[in-house]
Amino acid sequence: MNKENLKIITRRFYLGLTTSIEEKSLFEEIRNNPLAHSYFKDFEKEFLEKNIYSTESNKIWKAFYSQHLDSKKIGRRRLLQVISRYAAVVVVAVFLAGGLLFLNEWRQAKQPIAWYEAYAPRGEKTILTLPDGTTVWLNAESTLKYPANQLKDKRIMQLSGEAFFHVTENKDAPFIVQTSEFDVVVKGTSFNVMAYDDFDRTETALLSGAIEIKNIKGREPGTSVIIEPGEKIVFKKENETLRIINADLVEEAAWKDNLFMFTDVKFEELCQRLERWYDVNIIIDDKELNHIRYTGNFRNEETIWQVLDIIKITTPIEYTLKDRQLIIFKER
Repeated sequence: MNKENLKIITRRFYLGLTTSIEEKSLFEEIRNNPLAHSYFKDFEKEFLEKNIYSTESNKIWKAFYSQHLDSKKIGRRRLLQVISRYAAVVVVAVFLAGGLLFLNEWRQAKQPIAWYEAYAPRGEKTILTLPDGTTVWLNAESTLKYPANQLKDKRIMQLSGEAFFHVTENKDAPFIVQTSEFDVVVKGTSFNVMAYDDFDRTETALLSGAIEIKNIKGREPGTSVIIEPGEKIVFKKENETLRIINADLVEEAAWKDNLFMFTDVKFEELCQRLERWYDVNIIIDDKELNHIRYTGNFRNEETIWQVLDIIKITTPIEYTLKDRQLIIFKER
């Protein structure tokens, strides 16, 4: 787990927002990495100093700590399990007792809005069921945010990364997925959105139903595009061009079922995806490889080494591991 992921998940943990997958990843990192353990403890101290500041809330926290978290009474492994089990409860209890708003922006806002945030770290995927019954598959290194108590009239999601949505129909509450380049507006449908910040494009592929693309970057206000099942919209960031193409619906949704399918993708993008899926750092040591395009399939159950061996069958590459980095170079 890199430092940025550790910071994000630690913060979410102390706000009681982590999923079981995130907690497992965090606790394994704490057990195996002394630097991660140190950061976790430092964050705990900072969090308590900033947020547990009322007399009543202090009493609640101290009572909870004495009963459940005193490391003298329980072992380290058990300590982590107890923290995982009770973190959200303590946050809510302190919040109610002290009337606290834990985030600085909440305290400063005239009408504070609480946002839930789900995060899938590198090397993992997660499945969410939203309050309205919508199911979301979140791909590796992706974040989904939505307002906690404001989903009755308009269900607004903010996505960074990639997610597949199976939306529960509600004609009175449009479902909107916001990305940096455009908004996807639906009422009940299945679609995939790919919106990684470090990719050269943002995409949405429609499997069923109907969606409308609005608030398109670089377009006049009010401009919208409607796509039909089997179509995909591709927004190129460099020149802000938008086009609709036919989509391979099996390929678009395959990643959520641990099957990775590629058709004519840049080798650089392939490596970016491998970094996310397998939590590795890849260096392309030959610029000529960036001109190669790859087509092929493999399963997520395979190791990174097995995947690279599969790629080698059709692509002239070699690879080596140096200083915990995977270096890929052109076959000599």
